[in-house]
Amino acid sequence: MALPLRSFNADTQEDGSAQRKKREGSPRWMVTFADLMALLFAMFVLLLSFAEVNNESFRRNVGSLRTAFSQPSDRIPSKTIDMSLSDIPSTDEPAEANEWKKNTLYHIRAALSQQIKDSTTIVIEEDREIIIRFPDTTAFASGSFELRREILPVLDKVAEIFGRLQGDVNISGHTDDIPILTSLIRSNWDLSTARAVSVVHYLLVNNRLKASRITARGFADSRPLVPNDTPEHRATNRRVEIAIALPSTPE
Repeated sequence: MALPLRSFNADTQEDGSAQRKKREGSPRWMVTFADLMALLFAMFVLLLSFAEVNNESFRRNVGSLRTAFSQPSDRIPSKTIDMSLSDIPSTDEPAEANEWKKNTLYHIRAALSQQIKDSTTIVIEEDREIIIRFPDTTAFASGSFELRREILPVLDKVAEIFGRLQGDVNISGHTDDIPILTSLIRSNWDLSTARAVSVVHYLLVNNRLKASRITARGFADSRPLVPNDTPEHRATNRRVEIAIALPSTPE
């Protein structure tokens, strides 16, 4: 009767030894903990990528973050990233476009601050371009397409700024509705175009701007700012404008 007992005890000891070996492996909760750490790591990497935020990168990455945490779009916290609302572009344009416009406006207004203060130069921000407007008396004598000496230093500054920036440069001439006819000028179309070309020639001096970036246009009285019904309004409509357009891929 002793042999069966010894056999039973040996089997029991072998089973207990096998169970202890199984227990020596990693506990099951470690798998869940490792998954949690991986998700937290992914979240912090995404947050770090938002350090310089723009609309496009946010849209691309927020979907991954939402998927990782299985959150519906309407439940994403509105303050996931600690930032000021002023850091987010307020328009639907890409952040690069806003940066280009901000940078260009800063340089133009800084260089032409005195002329802007004296109202001899007007800087206008449009959707996809920035316009520098010169009233008729600032740039040309009445009925002439020869540049005044006073505007040459201003054009030098414009050429220097635009030479360091990206974007096509469009120069347009405008007149009032009073017809003109001389030995050199057949109509307001001739006058407005000749004035635009005079500005182009000056900007191209010493290759300060590439000719491939510049366009000259004459509009005569076809695009007035105000009705041509008073001498003051006609003076407002007589102008030359230099516009730098938003590049297709701002740099």
